[in-house]
Amino acid sequence: MTARHPVFVVVAAGLLLPASGCSYDPPPDVTLVAPPGNRFLVGDPIRLAFSEPIRPESLEILIWPGKKDLYDREGQRLAHVEPLLDTCSVASSPCGTGGVVLSLPEGDRTQATIDVPDGALGPTGQPLVLEVTGSIQDEAGRRKKVSRSFDFQIVRQAWNPYADAVAGDAPEDSGPPLPDATIAQGPHFFFAQFTTPISLPQQFWVDVRINHEQGRYLMVLTDADPEGKAPRNTTDPTQCSVDKGEEGFLFTATGSVRQQAPGADPVFEGEAFDLAQTIGPILFELRGMVMRGTVTVQEGRSRWDGTMAVREVYYAVGDSETIYPADQANFQIFQLQEAEVPPGMPMLCVPNPCEDMAGNCSLPKGVWPPPDFCPAD
Repeated sequence: MTARHPVFVVVAAGLLLPASGCSYDPPPDVTLVAPPGNRFLVGDPIRLAFSEPIRPESLEILIWPGKKDLYDREGQRLAHVEPLLDTCSVASSPCGTGGVVLSLPEGDRTQATIDVPDGALGPTGQPLVLEVTGSIQDEAGRRKKVSRSFDFQIVRQAWNPYADAVAGDAPEDSGPPLPDATIAQGPHFFFAQFTTPISLPQQFWVDVRINHEQGRYLMVLTDADPEGKAPRNTTDPTQCSVDKGEEGFLFTATGSVRQQAPGADPVFEGEAFDLAQTIGPILFELRGMVMRGTVTVQEGRSRWDGTMAVREVYYAVGDSETIYPADQANFQIFQLQEAEVPPGMPMLCVPNPCEDMAGNCSLPKGVWPPPDFCPAD
């Protein structure tokens, strides 16, 4: 009987509330007002919405790196992880070395805006976590007490080629020639990181060839593996080796590249292809992958910066199979210096780039090397 008394007291108290005119008034809650996938374009404001007006001085935010290897199995951040933006309030704004601005309109204290200058939180496309601390209070002083965290990304381009109906083979006349632009050819390095369904960094060795007259590019991409204690998401080519083993793979990518106006940086758009790979017990297929972006020269290196999108992601572990919807990630391909080119890197203009590959090696049908990109001497 004793064990039931607390229940009776709670029920009885609940029955008395309407008669006494009392009701529970919860503290303010907060939500992230976000586009699909929680991906914000560079320069776009990040907005927070509150369930009721809050005291401006009570609002505090932090921004943390969101890479999965910085969290334990329970999703708790590891002790050594430092915030990308330490505690920021309306009063202390702009915050951090990048000048992040947190503001709360005087006339409507149910919403806040976070303005993030380009590069203020590091490279675009990386997973991030926005923490709103439990310090927020409503006008009566009721405090949230518990932090709320939101996963998000800042990207240079939000692109779903399938929704935009631009996926598939590039049109034959998508040239035109590149009269003013000469794009560097030869060895490059590729890096991208998908965050769903698993955190998957991707590195490839890339041999780039350009047909300037036709406005076309062709790339041979070979699996690059981080060595030793190098981070899985390293962008340093000197920390990677060429994987020609059974789990290594080679594939090609092609598309159009054109100059939209005299003196402008060239833009590129790829034709769709599938990429299948095995990571331990996991079979991972990126289906209908397409790429587009801009070619620039930075610090003496040619750089291809853009977005890669997939129609769907197939993920299999043993007998368990899952298909995930369209996804995207930012990527970069940058020109290698001579000392960074690894021994044995497969090149495009050779009789058979697959010769030493033990894993999957996929070349397009037809004459190889392709005469449009490897003219005879």
